[in-house]
Amino acid sequence: MRERRWLVFAMGSLGDTVVSLPVLRGIKELAKEHGARVWMLHDDTPGVVKPCEVLEGQDLVENYLAYPAGRTGLLKAVRMAGLLPRLRTLGFEAVYYLAPSERPAVAVRRDRLFFVLAGIARAFGFHPVPEPIGSLPISRDGISQAYEGTRRAWRIWRDLGPRTPAAVFEPPALRLPDEDLAATLNWLRTKGHHRTENLIAVSPATKQPANRWPLENFVTLGKRVAAEGFCPVVLGTC
Repeated sequence: MRERRWLVFAMGSLGDTVVSLPVLRGIKELAKEHGARVWMLHDDTPGVVKPCEVLEGQDLVENYLAYPAGRTGLLKAVRMAGLLPRLRTLGFEAVYYLAPSERPAVAVRRDRLFFVLAGIARAFGFHPVPEPIGSLPISRDGISQAYEGTRRAWRIWRDLGPRTPAAVFEPPALRLPDEDLAATLNWLRTKGHHRTENLIAVSPATKQPANRWPLENFVTLGKRVAAEGFCPVVLGTC
C-alpha cells in the first residue's frame, strides 16, 4: 500500500521552529489518526539553526526536504522550480502552511500556487493573518492573541475548525534528550542553581533589526522577573 504523506512548509530557523511547535504537534496528532507520515520542507540558509536540528528527538517530523532560501532572482526561481518534480513524485496528500504571520498576502498566494503546481490539492493555512492583532478570533485556553504561535495556529484552525487538535493550543515546549538534560542540570549546579522551575531564559540576540530590543528594556525585564522570585538566564555566545 502506498505511504500516505503530508507536507509542512516551514520558514525561518530556531525561533520560528519553536513558536510553531504546538501546531506541529497538532498536525502530528492528525497524521497518526489518518496513518500519514509528516514531511517538512524548510529553507537551507547557511549559518542558521535548521528545523531538523531543533526537532531532533521530538517525534514530530519523519523526513525533511530543503529549499533554496536566502537567494533572489532567477537563480532562486530555477531552483524552486526544480523541486516541483520531486514533490509530485513523492505524492503528498496535503500541505500545511507555517510561514511567519507577517508574510504579505501576495506572497501567500504565490506560495499556494507553487504547491498547486506540485500536485498537492489539499492545503491548510494559506491565509494572510488579519491585522490588527485584536481582530484575531482566538482566545481559547487563555492564550494571548499577540503570541506569534497563536497567529500561525489561527491559519490552521480556520481550515480545520472543530477538527483542530487540542495540541495546537498548548504552549511550545521541547523534550530534551536525557543526556542533554543531565548536562544542563549539572552545569546549573556548578552555578549554584539546584532548582529549575524558577529559571527564565532570555535570548537577546537576533538577526533582524526590527527584533532588536534596547538594552534598558532587558534590564527592566530582568529586574521585574527577579522581583517575582525568578532567576533570568541570558543565552547567547561570547
